[in-house]
Parts: sequence; structure tokens; C-alpha cells
Amino acid sequence: MISRGFGVIGVLALQWALSTSAETLWSAKPFSSEGFTRGIEGSACDRNGVVFCVGFGDPRNIARVTPDGRAERFVALPEGSAGNGIRFDRSGRMYVADYTAHKIHRIDPATREVVQVVHEPRMNQPNDLAIAADGTLYASDPNWKDSTGQLWRIDTQGKAHREAEGMGTTNGIEVSPDGKRLYVNESIQRRIWVFDIRGDGSLEHRRVFKEFADYGFDGVTWTATCMSPAMARAPLSNSPPTRRSFGRSTCSAQIRAISASAVPTVAPFMSPRRTPNAW
Repeated sequence: MISRGFGVIGVLALQWALSTSAETLWSAKPFSSEGFTRGIEGSACDRNGVVFCVGFGDPRNIARVTPDGRAERFVALPEGSAGNGIRFDRSGRMYVADYTAHKIHRIDPATREVVQVVHEPRMNQPNDLAIAADGTLYASDPNWKDSTGQLWRIDTQGKAHREAEGMGTTNGIEVSPDGKRLYVNESIQRRIWVFDIRGDGSLEHRRVFKEFADYGFDGVTWTATCMSPAMARAPLSNSPPTRRSFGRSTCSAQIRAISASAVPTVAPFMSPRRTPNAW
């Protein structure tokens, strides 16, 4: 999740740039910048390359951005809601974390009907989502004020299970391509945790996957071969890092790729999230 106090002008697309430097393989350019609020978040991409994100004119609105950068309102969440992370399941249905109402919604892409999947008052503010092949959802749940966080599993019946508490500021979250592990980062503490996923979707064997000495974390996704967390150096230690991929920021930022051996490098690219286990 981004800080609402930072200025953000729009979604950025990453394009290939010829370079002799191994550290500069991709450069960013504006993709769509009209009509978005400072709270733009949760970019996700459907099968057709259409990008969806929250914060289009109003915190309730989800934008649909075509590959040529044309943005329009796709749907509005219920009154009092504000979206954050977005994910798609294998049938193409959209799931949105609603951090103000402590809910997760499902949206039919054809009818645009918004259905509440779960409402869990014990949540701080559901942030990013991950989805397993069977439709099980996982949600990070940070408390920015206290620099703490929780981790939730929402089963296919719509019941929420708190899988971990007493963590740091949980943010980016992703299921491994083979469906066997769940990764979640802590923005302020600069740690990535990994859990094993049991057959019923519950989690076990929590352990630190990687720690970093600088920057802070936001979203995380998988490329074809590695995990890529978005990292930003925020001006205040307890401020949520702004996603550089979304626009102008007072933070310095980078995307890193981490292989299975947990050795980080500067990532060659970052794209809107495609969930390997979803489709």
C-alpha cells in the first residue's frame, strides 16, 4: 500500500530500453496519468493485457486501463469502501481488498457485480492479496501506526482464518508458482518471510527468507524465474513506501529480483501483477 501523503500522478508502464549496463535494462514512461487519485494502488493485469487499479477519481473506483493507456471507471465499490490489492482467479473473476471496510470483494468481469466475500472486523486494513490455484486467498494486514501486521487466509467458503499475528508491517504477498509456499514481506522491518502451504491451504514452518539493510518493501510478484519485490527508501522510517511504479515519488526506489537461493540483484523488469497460480 502507498502512503496517501505522497504525490502520485498515475500508472507507469515499463518498456525495453537498449543499454550496455546490466543494471539498466528497463526504463519507465507514463502509461496513463489522467483521473487518478493520490491513492492509486493494486495494479493487476487480466488475460488480455488490460490493467486494473484502484483510485480512479475516487477511492471507491477501480479503473480499467487498456494497453494503449486509455483509462475508464470499471466499477465502484460500495459506499465507505476503498480498494487496495487486486487479484484474478482462474475463471477471470476479480478480488479486491477493501482496507477501510475490512472486507474482500469479488467482481464479475462481465456483469461488474460486486459481491462481498468476507468481512472480518479483526483485520487492521487488508492490503495486498495472493491467490492459490484452488481459489484460496491470502491477505496481508498491516497496522502502519504500530509497525505491526497480521496474515489472513480466506478459504473457498469465504471464511477468514488468521494465520499469523505479531508480525511486522505485512505488505507484499505472493504464492510460489508451484503452489507450495507463501511469501510475505514487512515494509518497515525489511524482511521477507516464507511459509509452507499445507494441503488445506493453512500455513506452517514460518521462517525468514531474506533480510535487507536498506529501503523498505511494497508489493511483490513473480517473474518467470524469480520473485521481484518493489523497494523504496521512504523519507520517514514509519511511513509506508510509495510504489515508484505508480508515479512521482519523494522516495528513491528500485525493483529487485530474488532467486530461489535468495541472492538479490536489480530486477530486469517489473510488470503489472500476473498471478501464476490464477491463470
